[in-house]
Amino acid sequence: MEQSRPPIAESWPDHSLIMRTTNLDEARNAIGKAYCPYRFDAKHAYHRESAEMHQIKGVSVALSKFSYGSEIDVRPDPFSDFLLVLTTLRGTAEISNSGFTQKGGAGMTIVASADESWKFKYSADNEQFVTRIGLDRISEIAASLTGSSKRTAPLLQPSMSDNSAQQRWMLQAAHLRELISMHTSAAIRNMLLPRAEETLILTLLLQQSATVLEAVRSASSPEIAPASLRRAVDYVHEYLDQPLTLEEIAIAARCSIRSLHRMFKEHRNVSVMQYVKTLRLQRVRQELLDSSEVASITEVAMRWGFSQLGQFAADYRSKFGEKPSDTLRRR
Repeated sequence: MEQSRPPIAESWPDHSLIMRTTNLDEARNAIGKAYCPYRFDAKHAYHRESAEMHQIKGVSVALSKFSYGSEIDVRPDPFSDFLLVLTTLRGTAEISNSGFTQKGGAGMTIVASADESWKFKYSADNEQFVTRIGLDRISEIAASLTGSSKRTAPLLQPSMSDNSAQQRWMLQAAHLRELISMHTSAAIRNMLLPRAEETLILTLLLQQSATVLEAVRSASSPEIAPASLRRAVDYVHEYLDQPLTLEEIAIAARCSIRSLHRMFKEHRNVSVMQYVKTLRLQRVRQELLDSSEVASITEVAMRWGFSQLGQFAADYRSKFGEKPSDTLRRR
């Protein structure tokens, strides 16, 4: 029985289509512009399907889905300023470099690091989901995570062989895909994207990078001065209506992300982003109660950074003991 395709394979917006052709040279030009130039060898089946590619872009992350419609070997030029995370959605793929080879079907996820000579071999029915992440952003988040002043991209293992790790990755990638594709104002989109991209990159680092994990484990654990907590809290309150990432809050507090998490757990008994969410829920409630020109609950929720409205409603009811609509009616 054919395995069902994951939701991320479906329902890409019309504007995301950047190429559909039966000419593999045209496909190479389009895909090469999205990633990097490459060479290929293809076996043209008699009933070969069209090659197709969709792509949507965030700030530091671009998400793509492509298929060649033909059995093909792809050899990209080495890339230096980004890495790729490739997940097979359909068919089979064999991905290799000079010291690594892995072949698999749907669900196989591979991290293709920069400055390597990669080879991708796809079956005729293969479909790939690819996440392109800028190395500068990975370096920034890795440095903030460990408290290091040295901003270099950590060495990542190519194989994401653990099923739970693959599922967590796809869950975060799917959330980011929905957010980038969302029909909403630029202000709301810009509010939500930085945090979603940071979460995706943290997911990759914490489950893939032995270098980062070891740095976190071995980092010194000095007592956090109360001033660090005050700086973090003051920063959160001042910029609550702006995009807030763990990295930005840690920089404002003058500590690492690890230390930031620890001091919020010790002194506030919540995680950093739980603290931010609670404050934003309070702001939503205040607007619903006080404003005489509330357009809709959805508009207020999204303005304060809540993109998943079902989860927002559940969190609101858990916090205040009533639905947002109940609050609005009591205004």
